[in-house]
Amino acid sequence: MRKTWTLLLCLLCLACLPGIAGHAETLSVDGIKYLIENGEARMTGYVPDAETVVYRRTVNGYPVPVEEYIWQLGQSSAKTLVIEEGITEIPDGYFCNWEALETIVWPTTLTRLGQGTFSSCSAIRSVEIPEGVVSVNGTFSMCDKMETVSLPASLKTSDWLGFTGESLQEINVAAGSTDYRSVDGVLYSKDGKRLVLYPSGRQGPFTIPAGVTEITQSAFGWNSKLEALTIPEGVTSLESTLLQSCMEMKTVNLPASLTTIEDMALPGYGVLSRIDMADGNPKYYSVDGVLFDRRTKEIVHFPPAWGTSYDVPEGTPSIGSEIFAYNRMLETITIPRSVTEIADGAFSGCGWLRSVALPITLEKIGSYAFSECIALSSITLPPGLLSIGELAFYYCTSLKQIIVPDSVTEMASTAFTVSSNGEDVVLYARKDSAAYRCAWINNMLWAEKPGETPVRPVDLERAPKAAVVNNDDANTNLNLREDPSESAKIISQYPNGTTAEVLGSEGNWLKVRVGGTEGYMTKNRTVETDSLTHAVRVIWGRVKDDLAGPALLYSQPLDSAPSVSIAKGTTFFVLDTYGVWYKAEVDGQIGYILSQQARVAGNISWEMPDYGVIVNPNQRDRLHLRESPSTRSTSLGRYFNGTQVEILEWVNEWVRVRVDGKEGYMLSEYVAGIGKWEGTLEPGNG
Repeated sequence: MRKTWTLLLCLLCLACLPGIAGHAETLSVDGIKYLIENGEARMTGYVPDAETVVYRRTVNGYPVPVEEYIWQLGQSSAKTLVIEEGITEIPDGYFCNWEALETIVWPTTLTRLGQGTFSSCSAIRSVEIPEGVVSVNGTFSMCDKMETVSLPASLKTSDWLGFTGESLQEINVAAGSTDYRSVDGVLYSKDGKRLVLYPSGRQGPFTIPAGVTEITQSAFGWNSKLEALTIPEGVTSLESTLLQSCMEMKTVNLPASLTTIEDMALPGYGVLSRIDMADGNPKYYSVDGVLFDRRTKEIVHFPPAWGTSYDVPEGTPSIGSEIFAYNRMLETITIPRSVTEIADGAFSGCGWLRSVALPITLEKIGSYAFSECIALSSITLPPGLLSIGELAFYYCTSLKQIIVPDSVTEMASTAFTVSSNGEDVVLYARKDSAAYRCAWINNMLWAEKPGETPVRPVDLERAPKAAVVNNDDANTNLNLREDPSESAKIISQYPNGTTAEVLGSEGNWLKVRVGGTEGYMTKNRTVETDSLTHAVRVIWGRVKDDLAGPALLYSQPLDSAPSVSIAKGTTFFVLDTYGVWYKAEVDGQIGYILSQQARVAGNISWEMPDYGVIVNPNQRDRLHLRESPSTRSTSLGRYFNGTQVEILEWVNEWVRVRVDGKEGYMLSEYVAGIGKWEGTLEPGNG
């Protein structure tokens, strides 16, 4: 019996010891708080008033889990971090965002620093990485007060050192390194042939020394203060995004040895005003500071701050894709007769561009070519022009009139989707041309030639046609009014996508019929189609005759919502479905009916519409044309509301269409088709 009591007492004592399962203890050691539990010491926070923090792997004999991440230290006021001797590596992101940290005391055992370990530690001004460390991978990225970095001889070549702070002035390397060398604070490979990293905080000009034949992609990746750069003979390639961050760079001197300039290698924004190419380069040359391709004679790169007026040299065959895009200085440009094509996005976003002189030889204007040129007030399209791409003049808010020559045979219906601050834009073109169709779809003013009174093509058609509700706010229904006036009585309301038969036009109003109800809708909140033969595709329902009592029309799709009684046998117009609910219009009143209380038309046959229009609830979005009926399928193009499409086939929730000469699939919920009733309302199964 005595032995039994002794054994129980020992077990009780063991249970009370720290770290035993079921018991937890908190303690603070050298600036860090720990929770001792389940045989481990887990870091839970910091000591607010500590001046020094010691990072250790064991506390009172308990191991600290390697995967712990002490993000709370970002709020610590401690300025010094001591890393305990014996630690060989620090995991990724361990001490990032520690704003007060200034000094790090390293152990002699350290071999690896993780990615972003000390990133955004904004108080560190200088760091000397200890001998023994072989790997650094963005460890001190975005340390914006860091001015000097000293690398150990043990450090091996890394894809990304990541010293990206905006104040960095000097990078030093310890003697004996087999991978790196430092010359005047700039980091190179040991043999001096590769420029690895230029300090991201240095200002002024820089001439890369002779003997360098390679520049790493990140060499200048975070320097926004470099003002001029000279690249030496021997360098053959400039990688993508090499100088994109150099916003203060004014000039670049390129060598004759250069054979490859990847996309976006040179600054596309900022104050770059001149690119000079050395004589003798077999692939490139420069004229007045603009870079050209020697074989094609096309512009390779136009400096963003070149000037306000530019004459493209004679002999240039085309204006390449996005060559002048988002230039913030260019106001006028003259294009020579040698140019036959302006490619996609060539002048997109040139907000100061006021005047463009196009040559009579121009045959093609690509998609988005002049989109968002908000200062462009007039443009004369040449008589030989053949095609204009989609959204070529999208959001050119200052354009007042456009004369489209008879030569244009191919033009996207969205080519002149023009917004002009509420003022009407006049499109001059031959009737029944592609331009006339564009004016019709976009509800623009049109005339055959200047001097004639402009009209809207939709007002010229008086026969019944269809309109689709297309409200700016997809959550707001469109009013059907008793008379063509904003103050007239509201008869009913309809959501986006509702189709209506158009009976006539009065100014800015359409007289329409929806589900047997006639009234007026405003034109600027509908999209019209040009069919004169098809009526409206609608779905009808009927309250069941065998119900015990009347059906209920609820204000919301909830059986607890306010409701009104609907007599048995009442027919209604189905607007949408919500699970077990029909959204319905009953005698002009909108509400929700439970599907088990009604039947929808079951044997209705309708002629498949031969066209439709896009009615996307998001007015600024564009609808994808997909290669196959799947949202993961390749996109063949994107189209704005109002774009007319030819309907080829309905495939479940998809519709196969033809638009701008391309065939593909669109989500049917965003395409309003116009069909013709052939059957009568008969009870269905629902």
